[in-house]
Amino acid sequence: MEKFVKENGTAVLATVDGEQPNTSTIFYVYKKGSIEFITKTETAKFNNLRKNSLAAITITSVDNQITVNMTGSVVQINNSSEYDEIVKEISKLSYEKLKDLAPIVKLKKGSFAAFKFIPKEGKMMDYSLPSNKITEYKQEF
Repeated sequence: MEKFVKENGTAVLATVDGEQPNTSTIFYVYKKGSIEFITKTETAKFNNLRKNSLAAITITSVDNQITVNMTGSVVQINNSSEYDEIVKEISKLSYEKLKDLAPIVKLKKGSFAAFKFIPKEGKMMDYSLPSNKITEYKQEF
């Protein structure tokens, strides 16, 4: 599971605003067991995470038919050197994948904020296997 997460770089992050779920696509870097990403301060994602640190992430590879779902919590990164490194790595990753800036960079409103998703548990499914061989691989972090 870790190898798949480390190699992918894009995910769907689910947050909650009260009782209303919200999802957004993120570019991320995987470091030391956590998923680090950036957002802007005037987004639903930012506001939801400030109110409720619980989140879920889904990472999918359509080509390989593999899906990883993780639940955990998110903390804001306030250390300036860590923040600078994440912004640099996300910018590089988005340009490699899109040949352009990450969509979050193009938003005019708000300033950047960096976060770290710390998984509590995860499961991985490989749907490329015959249906009688598909098994759910679970992992606690």
